[in-house]
Formats: sequence, structure tokens, C-alpha cells
Amino acid sequence: MVAALFVLGAAATPASSATSVTLAAGGGRLIYTHRVAGGPLLLAPRGPSRFRGLAINSHTATSRRSAPKGTAPSIRVQPSSVTAKAGTKVSLKAAASGSPRPAVHWQDSSNRKKWTVIRGATATTYGFIASAAKNGYSYKAIFANSAGSAATKVVKLKVLFAPKITDQPVAAVAQAGATTIFSAAASGEPRPSVHWQESATGATWSEIGGATSSTYSFAALASENGYQFEAVYKNAEGKATTHRVSLTVTPAPVAPAVTGEPAPATVTAGSSASFIASASGSPAPTIQWDISTDGATWSPIVGATAATYSFAASIGESNFRFEAIFTNVAGSATSNPATLTVNPLLVAPTVVTQPLPDTVANGSTASFMAAASGDPAPTVQWQQSTDGVSWTYIGGQTSTSLVFTAAYADTGDQYRAVFSNTQGFVISSAVTLTVTLPSGFPVVMTQPRNDAVNVGAMASFTASASGSPTPTVLWSVSTNGGQSWATISGATSTTYVVTTTANEEANEYEATFTNAVGAITTNPATLSVVVNPSATSSNWSGYADSGSTFTGISSTWTVPTATCSGSSTQYSSEWIGIDGDGSATVEQDGTDADCFGGQPTYYAWYEMFGDSAVNAGYEVELPYAVSPGDVISASVTVTNNSWTLALADSSTVSNGWANSYMFNFTAQQSSAEWIVERPEINSTLSDLAEFSPVTFTNAQVSGGAGTGGITTYSAADIEMTNNSDLLAIASGLNTAGTTFSDFWQAST
Repeated sequence: MVAALFVLGAAATPASSATSVTLAAGGGRLIYTHRVAGGPLLLAPRGPSRFRGLAINSHTATSRRSAPKGTAPSIRVQPSSVTAKAGTKVSLKAAASGSPRPAVHWQDSSNRKKWTVIRGATATTYGFIASAAKNGYSYKAIFANSAGSAATKVVKLKVLFAPKITDQPVAAVAQAGATTIFSAAASGEPRPSVHWQESATGATWSEIGGATSSTYSFAALASENGYQFEAVYKNAEGKATTHRVSLTVTPAPVAPAVTGEPAPATVTAGSSASFIASASGSPAPTIQWDISTDGATWSPIVGATAATYSFAASIGESNFRFEAIFTNVAGSATSNPATLTVNPLLVAPTVVTQPLPDTVANGSTASFMAAASGDPAPTVQWQQSTDGVSWTYIGGQTSTSLVFTAAYADTGDQYRAVFSNTQGFVISSAVTLTVTLPSGFPVVMTQPRNDAVNVGAMASFTASASGSPTPTVLWSVSTNGGQSWATISGATSTTYVVTTTANEEANEYEATFTNAVGAITTNPATLSVVVNPSATSSNWSGYADSGSTFTGISSTWTVPTATCSGSSTQYSSEWIGIDGDGSATVEQDGTDADCFGGQPTYYAWYEMFGDSAVNAGYEVELPYAVSPGDVISASVTVTNNSWTLALADSSTVSNGWANSYMFNFTAQQSSAEWIVERPEINSTLSDLAEFSPVTFTNAQVSGGAGTGGITTYSAADIEMTNNSDLLAIASGLNTAGTTFSDFWQAST
């Protein structure tokens, strides 16, 4: 090494003052000074450098060969490796001889490659607090003086500390049977052991046999879906537990299997053809419909990826074949091919002969004739209307000619023919029947009305007629539904009053008015006798079952005719349902025969009363035609809070329809009802519309005791009253408990 010479001063110094001084220099290096006799103070690096004649301040200083005086450090006491608990004090000791007395500085290293001088560690004993961060560190002491330096042996520090999680496991999602891996890591001294634990509920935990590695790998089972896992690290100083993580197990893929084959379809050109197919598989398979024009080559249909493939068929597509291909990650399956047959376009009916009005004498034959073309040949059904608004089908009148014996009561009635085939329907024009009477012939002015009373009460029927001379009157009764009639002795007043017994239930009464010109008979009126009604209600009339948890109700009824007087708004609702009798909800469907502005209005509806998710809990009117005389079949069923409300109109011509509606809703299911109601409108009970008798048939109810008629469970018959006025009343049940009638009784 070339020695660097620094001049500290140029003043002459006596030779007798020549000396050596040990100084501490920056950067941890020791330097010393050597004064040349009579010359300036020289600074030189440590070691046996040789000084030769140097020019200083224009003078030449000549030094003889020399070396620094003293003894280099020699280690006398070596430090020892230490094991200590985290947080306790550690002391490292070392000692060295040397002259001059050597200085000491401790160093540490995390890897024995790079050493760091420890600030302030300049004593032979280095004491400090052990920490987990210093575990495994190495230490040594460096002793140095002007004569040299020496390093102790390297010692190691082992710090004992409890496990600390350094890597947390994460939640996993795996298919059943697939390999699932959880991993974690922890520090600690001594090195901690690990054991994985699992829990099905998160409440109790159990160790997993053999799961003693920081990585736990296993085949996931479907039964382990939702399980939680954690790793517990332990050593002599303590333990640490990782976060709890969950396992989601999805079903193992299952290849598709066709469960529903598409069926062949035959349609008319221009109409819709549909093919439906279904398949099982997990995950749920996708579907792609293919088409073949020759049965040999197949092509995918763009966009045909739903279970139902529908399209407007053309004549050119006849004999085309269709198949569905189901695919998921586990494989694919192809349905059987289905063939499309397209027939030429048929023709909807067209009226070619309109009926003509007819005028006949009372008791003579009236006839109407109509005809229509169409392909296939249309069928015909005659309808009658007494008000020109609502129409009813005339039973058995399915010929192009309508022939019957006309009575004066038929005068003003209108008739029309409805023709239908598979392509549609058409209605002929409506024509009016006029029935003439001889001068003075009796004419009914007031028809008797149905009456319903409790057993033992008096029922009354009133009728009136004009005629010249003034006609006499005689009442008759039928006990067999109008098949035969017997005159009532002494019943010669326009009002007939009878004190009722249970045996008179469903009797019919009519009045015949006679004078010298002729005789005329009123319409029949029906008597309903109720034996000890169970309950009264301000808005219900009918039957309600209780005493079980009900899961289904059904019945059939004929839409009644509403008779509207004046222009007031009146309502009558006919329905079946579950709940409502003692609970805050009603799941129901039915029909209405109402009056608006003096005109009858008919419609069907359903209601999940109290379920705000369905039309805010109120009635939903259906977009289907409903007429008096239509036969309505209805049901309400529930399984696991899944409700199905179904309605069907079995009219065979223009307005037959059927539909069902599904909802999820939790209800009490504590009652079942067959009811005629005057509903509450804007928090006020409506006026009850005058309705013709409503007969509920095929009444069935399902609950804990099985399925049966109304009397299968605890049944209560209900009268509708307004204070002391009787508004509507239900008849007794037939012996099977499946049939009863409900009668309008109120005039307001």
C-alpha cells in the first residue's frame, strides 16, 4: 500500500519531543501519528508501511525503516451461542489482550454474509432484549488497536417464541371428488407442529387424522359442503390458530341424459309448430336444436337454444326432422328425431246465411236458421240473450236450425249462432223474437223471486199479471227440480206464503194466471231452507271448513246472471279459497257478476290477499271472456309454501279458456271456503248485486285427514246479513257434502 502523508503543522519540533499517539479515526479505521524529529506531525495508515524521504514544506524528511510499536489484539474469551425466550435479556461476552488496549465493536448478521456494526455495542459485554425477529441471527466482536485487529468466533442466537401465523388459508370451492388444498404457514421457535381441524357447523371442531402438514390436501365429498377448516400451530412456547375458512362443494359433473323426447308435430301451414325436449345432467346442460331436410345430414338452428323450439311452419317444411343436442362439461346426449307434418292452410268459418227475426203467436213454434262455410266444416251452437248484453248457450241446440215452442216470456229475447272449427269461430248477427198474444191474454208483470229462509220461518213468493178479464191465479209446486208440478190447494193469491220445514229445501214454485182468453205461467222460483246456520257474516254467504292445515280446495259452479236495477254499482263475487276465516290472508280465485251503470259485468279473477308481492295483495282480473251460464272449475293448492291458483271456463265455443298461476307465500292454511261475497271496496262494504242461484258442485278439500267433501272437516254454513236483514243464504249440503246452492235474498 502506498502510504498517504498528511502535514498537520510546519513548525519545527525538537527531536526530543518525538512520540507516537494512538487516535481513533472515522470509518472505524485506526490510524496513528509519527512525528519526525525536528519535523512536522505526520499521519499515516496503520500497518508496517515504510517511510522514506519525503518533501515536506520544501524540506526533505528522512525516516529510517520502522514499524508501529505495540501488540495486536488476541482473543482471550470467546462469546457463546445463546438460547433465550423472546422478551428476556441476552448477554454476549468476549475479551482480548493487546497493546495498546484494543477497542471493541460488536456486529450482527442475519445470513453470515453481510455484517452490520451494532450502534453503541462497544463494550466487552453486549446485552440486549431477545426478540422473535432476531431468531437465528449471528454475532461476533471485533477487537482492534494500532497493532492490528482480531475477531471472535461467530455465535448464534436462538430465540424461543410462540407460533405466529404468517400465511392464512383461503376458502375453497371444489367439485365433489376433486382434490382440494388448504395451506398455511407459521413462524415459531422451536419450529411449531401443525394439525388441521374441521367443523360441520362451526360450533364443534375435531382434528383431522394425518393432517399434520402446512398443506392439507384431500378429495372433497358432497357431504362436506359448508364445512369449515383451520390449522393449529403449537410449540413449547404456545399455539396459534389460523382463520377459519369454508369449503363449498359443488356436485360432480353428470353427463346429460335425455328425459323428454320431442314428439312429432302436425300443424297447418302458417300456424306455430313446437318441439319440446328435456334432459338431466349436472351442471344443467345447454340445448341446441338441429334440423335435417333428408334425415341424413343435420345443421344447427341459429338461436334455437331453449327447451321449446317454436316457429311458424310453412308447407315446404313438411317431413323435416328436428332433434335436440344437450351438452355440459361431462358430455352430450342427443334426442330422438321428431318429424314435422305440415298440412295445407284450412279456412276459418264464415257466415253464409244470417238468421232472420221471427214473430209468432204465444204457444206456437218459433224457428231461426243460419249457416256458415269453413274447412273443416264448422260446428254450431245457439245462444240466447234476455238483455242484448250477456249471452248464454242454449243446451242441445247444435243444429243450423233453432226450433222451439215460444212463450210470451220469450218476447224480446235475442238469438244468434256461433260457428267454430279448428281455425277459429264466427258469430252470426243477433235477431229478435216477438211473441204476440190475443187481446186480453194474461201477461206476467211480476215474476216470483227465489227465497231462502231459516227452517221454521215464513217464505213468500209474489207474482202479478195483467189481462182482460182480470186473470185468476193458482200456485203450483215441484219437489223434483221442475220435472213435475202439483197445484197447491187454496193458493189463489198473488202472494203465496209457506211456513218452511227442512223437507221443503229446493222446492220450486210458479204461478199460473188464467182468464177467458188464455193462461200464462211465471218462471219458477226456488225455496232454500237452512237448518240452524252456524254463523252470520256481513259479507260472506256459503261454507267454511276449519280444524286442519289445509293444502287444497276445488269446486265447480255456473256463472250466475246479475239483475241490475237503477244505475248503482253493485257486486257479487263467487269464489273458493284457503284462509280468511280467522286469518289475515286469503288465497282465492273466482268470478264476479256485478252491476255498473245498470249493466251487468262478468269476469274472472284471482287474489293473494295480504301478499304485497302480488298486485299489492289485491285482486287480479283475468283477460278472458266470461258469460252467465259458463261453467267454471277452480282450485287452490299449496305445497311447501308454493301456491297454485287454477281457473278454467269449460264453455265450448267462443270463450273457453284455462290457466293457472303460481306464487311463493307463507300463510296459516287454517280454513277453506266456498263463498258468495259482497266485497269491500275502498274500506267500505259494497252493495250486493242480485244474482241468480249459484250452485257449487264437486266441492273437495284436502288437509290432514285426507281429501273429501265439505263435511270431511268441521264445516260451518254462513248467512250474509246486514244488521237484521238477510242478504244471502246457503242451502243445506247434499249427503256427500259436495254440493250446495247460494241464494240472493236482499233487495238492497
